[in-house]
Amino acid sequence: MRYKILAFIGLLQLPHVATSQELWSLQEAEQLFLNQNIEIQEGKAELYVAESAIQQAKLFNNPELTLEQVNLWSTQSQRDGESTVIPPVIGSVGKNTQFSIGIEQEIRLGGKRKKGVQLARLNHRLTSLKQAYSSEEALLHFRSLLFEKDYYKAYQLTLREELDLLHQVSQTYEKQRELGFISTSDLLRIQAAEYVVEQEYMEANQAWSQLNELIHSLLGRSITEQIEIDYSSIRFELPDILEQHELHHPLLQMGQEEIQLKRKSLALEKAQKIPDIRLSGNYDRHGGVWPNFIGFGIRFTLPIWNRNQGNIKAAQTLLDLEQSKLDAQRIALQNKIHTELNTYNQLVAFREKITQDFTDESLKQIQQSYLKNLLQKNISLIEFLDFTDTYKERQKILLETDRKLHTQYFTLRYTLGHKTTHYEN
Repeated sequence: MRYKILAFIGLLQLPHVATSQELWSLQEAEQLFLNQNIEIQEGKAELYVAESAIQQAKLFNNPELTLEQVNLWSTQSQRDGESTVIPPVIGSVGKNTQFSIGIEQEIRLGGKRKKGVQLARLNHRLTSLKQAYSSEEALLHFRSLLFEKDYYKAYQLTLREELDLLHQVSQTYEKQRELGFISTSDLLRIQAAEYVVEQEYMEANQAWSQLNELIHSLLGRSITEQIEIDYSSIRFELPDILEQHELHHPLLQMGQEEIQLKRKSLALEKAQKIPDIRLSGNYDRHGGVWPNFIGFGIRFTLPIWNRNQGNIKAAQTLLDLEQSKLDAQRIALQNKIHTELNTYNQLVAFREKITQDFTDESLKQIQQSYLKNLLQKNISLIEFLDFTDTYKERQKILLETDRKLHTQYFTLRYTLGHKTTHYEN
């Protein structure tokens, strides 16, 4: 039974083995992510709906056709004993039949149709800005996942190097303990240090695997495909537009479009107090004095009591509220940019501080020197473990700083309202 369970577990693990490897640019990964993202697809659908609304707003109202006062039969007493009172229209059709037919067309006054088209176009523009902003938000989150995954991958390499180093010492200590050159406590100490690093390695690997699974799902790809992202085309340079963010940020643009939308809504509500007219034409066959009567008419509402006062007041209130929201958004954006820029500068300065005295190569040389001196008993095991732990923490801090710096770079561009992609859609 035990072997069947192990075999079953082995079968479960087979699909997770990478069968192919692809190297993608960040541009390709982002484009595929946007194509697979359901929220982005919903935003595109809303954009198509807004385009359709413009088309609908341009249309005129349909005319109304009425056919009424049709007598389906007549009796001899109604005809005073005569067989034909009303002549037929064609053949025998319409014999002794009276009817009335009319057509009516509504004419919208006050520029209501034109204002409705302008309102629909502004709504389309606003929907387009929201869709672009949603794409940037989604890309920002997607990149943070990529950077976090790369962090765990690089950290695993650091832990793997330290594991190899500690394993080498552990094997040497086992042989020396058998010969009686070192104590059992020293062997246990180096093994415990090895187990601690191995546990960190497994935790980092689990975190990497979870992120890898999530990223593959977001890209709509099988986890059997090993995907590597090439960041060489990215130039981590801040745009020289810190003073011009108000002209570029989509939140402010959306706020301005909302104000224009509310203004057009107010203008439309004011136009609603002007009554529309309905022009009509009517043909009446033997329904009155004349056997064939053609008449015309006009119909409209008298704006005596209801002149749309309440809706106009509500539209004006919403316009004032939107202006206040834009002013608050502008202040909040300025504060946000100040905070994000300070965070970015702090990360840049902190990374320079970490790397200014030692390079990775020099630290690896020092690490090998510590190993050599330990095996030659020039330093104690405590000193060696203290250095390896310090080296590991230093590398971890550096990798975390790189991850935060890359994420903060795109966050700052996003806050400045500039396109965070390094390509044009």
